[in-house]
Amino acid sequence: MGKRARCWLALCLAVGACSVIAGCTGTSQHAVTLTPKGPIIIGSGGSQLVMASVGSDTSGAGVTWATPAHGTLTGVTTTSATYNASVIAAGTSLADRVTATSVTFPNQAKSLSITVEGAPVISTTSLPDGNQGAAYSSTVSAMAGVAPFSWTISSGSLPTGLSLSASTTNSVTISGTPSAQGTFNFTIKVTDSNGAFGTQALSITINPPLNALNGSYAFLFSGFDASGSVAIAGSFTADGMGNLTTGVEDFLSTSGPTNQTFTGTYTLGADNRGVLTFSSLPGSPAFAFAIDPTGAHARMIEFDASGVRGSGRIEQRSVNTCASNTLNGQYAFGVSGQVINNASSSAGPAVIAGSFLATPPAGTGSGSISNSESDANTPASVVTQSQGWSGSFQTNAQATRCTMNILPNFAPSGLTYSVYPVTADEAFLVQIDQVNSNQPFLTSGELLLQTGYPFNGGTGSALTAVSVGGLTGQLLQGGTYVPDLALVSLTGSSSASFSMSVTENVAGTVTTHPLAGSFTGSDRFGRLDSGVSTPVHPVFYLIKNNKAFCLGEILNSPFFGLLEPQSAGPFTASAVNGDFVLGTGAPATSPVPNISGTVTLANTSTTAGTINGTRDQSTSGANTAGQAVTGTYSGLNSSTGAGTIALTAPGNFSGDFLVVSPTKIVVLSTTASDTHPVLIYLGDCTNTCGED
Repeated sequence: MGKRARCWLALCLAVGACSVIAGCTGTSQHAVTLTPKGPIIIGSGGSQLVMASVGSDTSGAGVTWATPAHGTLTGVTTTSATYNASVIAAGTSLADRVTATSVTFPNQAKSLSITVEGAPVISTTSLPDGNQGAAYSSTVSAMAGVAPFSWTISSGSLPTGLSLSASTTNSVTISGTPSAQGTFNFTIKVTDSNGAFGTQALSITINPPLNALNGSYAFLFSGFDASGSVAIAGSFTADGMGNLTTGVEDFLSTSGPTNQTFTGTYTLGADNRGVLTFSSLPGSPAFAFAIDPTGAHARMIEFDASGVRGSGRIEQRSVNTCASNTLNGQYAFGVSGQVINNASSSAGPAVIAGSFLATPPAGTGSGSISNSESDANTPASVVTQSQGWSGSFQTNAQATRCTMNILPNFAPSGLTYSVYPVTADEAFLVQIDQVNSNQPFLTSGELLLQTGYPFNGGTGSALTAVSVGGLTGQLLQGGTYVPDLALVSLTGSSSASFSMSVTENVAGTVTTHPLAGSFTGSDRFGRLDSGVSTPVHPVFYLIKNNKAFCLGEILNSPFFGLLEPQSAGPFTASAVNGDFVLGTGAPATSPVPNISGTVTLANTSTTAGTINGTRDQSTSGANTAGQAVTGTYSGLNSSTGAGTIALTAPGNFSGDFLVVSPTKIVVLSTTASDTHPVLIYLGDCTNTCGED
C-alpha cells in the first residue's frame, strides 16, 4: 500500500475513534448532560433534583451516580437523583460534587459543582458615628446564605433621616442625612431566598454637626452707611444645618436705633468661609464670614447691596440670656463710634473707656451702676477721670439681652446700651439712643469683667511683661478725618517705668516711634496715664495683668484698642504654622476695605514662611468673593515677635505684624501709596480671635 493511502487510512481510523470516545476534540455525540448545568448554590439541608441524559444512547442504559463527598443521593434512577445537602453551621459553606457516568459509554462522565451555604450571618458588628446635618453612608455585610437577600430593621430604629438601601445582595447600605443627635439602637435582619435569616444588634451615634456654626452666638459689628457710622449688636441660634433662628439685633445709625427679631439661613464651605443671611429682615442683609474649626469664633463683613459696609466679630455664647443678676462685679468697658454735629461740636469720632461696679437688685427690678470712672475723646473735648457717675441696668422682654444706662458727665442725657452677654466675663454693647443734637453719641464696644480690682498695688504694678495689640483711630487733617492706625508693643516693668514701640500709619504714611516713660495717675479703677503726649497719648483701663483697654487722648486724634498679654518667646516661624481665620478690625473711615477669610501659614525657615488662603472683600466699589491669597512673611524677630508680610495676590500688599501668641497675630497694613490702611487680625481662635 502506498504512503498516501496509509495516511488516509490512519485518518479515517482516528475519526472513527473520535466518534466513539471523547478526547480528540473535547465533544462527543455520546456526552453526558446534567440538568441543572451548574454550578449551583443550595442552602444547608436543602435538596436538588439532578437529571441526566446520554447522547445517542440507543440502548437507554442511562447513567450511574457516584456518592458525593458530603451530601447524599436519594431517589436514584438511571436518569435522575436527588442531592440532599448536609446541615452546616450558620455563616459557613462547603463545596460538593455530583457525578454521573454513562453505562454504555463508560468513558463519558459529567459532574455538577454544588456549594452548600449555611444560614446568613451578619458579619458587621459596629458602625461609625455620624454628625447631625452631614451626609452619612455605611455598609452592613453578611456571610453565607443563598441569594437573593432581603434586609429589614427588625427592632429599634435608625437615626432620623437614615434608611436602608434597596439591596438583594449580601450587603446593604445605611445612608442619608441625620437630622437629630443621640445614640440609636436597632437590630438589622437579613433573610435569604430559602427563608434562613440572621440578625445583628447595632447602634449609630449621631454627634453634633460638623459645621462649625452650631449653637447660640452673639455678634458685634461697626461700619458706615451713606449718612455716617453704623453699629450693630445681636444674637442668633444656628442649628448646624444652615438655619438661623431666634435672632435679635439692635441696629444704630444716624437715623436712630432699630430693634428687630429675625430668622435666616447660612452657607459654610469646607474652608470655613460662608455667608449669613438675615432673610426675614428688610433687604435680607448678608454677611460673609469665616469661622474657626471649633465653631466658637468668627469674623464677618457686610456683603450685600444695602450700602452698609463694615467689619465685626461673632462669638459663641456660654451665657445665652441676660437676667437681673447677669451683670455682677466691677467691669472695664470700651466703646467707639461717632458724635454727630451738635451745639457743642462738629461731627467726628468718639471713644470712651472706663470702669464701673454693677450690683444686681436684691429681688426683681433694676440693678445699679456705681463706683465709676471714665475717659472720653470727642470732637468737643477730651474728658479725663470723670468719676462718681451712676446708672442702672435691667432685663427686658427679649431675654437674650439687657438694657443699661450710664450717666457720665460728658453725656448729660446719658448713654443707653443693649447688653448681649457672651460669657460670664464678657458682653457686647451697642447704643440704642435716638441720635440727635441732645444725644449726639453713636457708639458700640464691649464690657469685660475686671480681675484685680481694686488696683492698689502701685503705679504700673499690673503691667509685668509685654502687651501687644492694634489701635484704630482717626486724625483731623484739613477739616477731614483720615485713618490713623497703630501697632503697639508695650513692655512693663511691674513699676511705673515702661517702654513702648508704636508703628503708626496715617493715611499711608508709616512712622515708627520708640517711646519710654512712667505711668501716672494710677487709681483703684485700673486707670493708668502713660504720660506720653505724642503720637497717641495712651491712657489705659486695666482688665487684668497685662491686659487693658487703650484710649488715645489727643484732641481730634482719638485712638481705641485693646492690648493683651504676648506669649513668651522665643518666636519662631515653625511655631505659627497652621490655619488662621482672618478679618479686619473696625474700619476707621468709610472708604477702608473690609475683609474676612482663612489662610494657612507654613514656615520655610526659622524666620519666614508662606501664606496661602482665600478671602472675601467689601470695598466702596464692590463685594468680591473667593479671592485667592498668596504671599510670604519674613523677618520674624525671635525676641519681639515682629515681622513683615508681603502678599502678591489678590494684589500687592505689605504689612507689619506682631505675634500675640502662636495662634494669634495682628497685622498693620503698610502698602505704599495706600491711603486706607487696615488692621487685620489672624487667629485660629483656640481661645480668642485676636482682640481679647
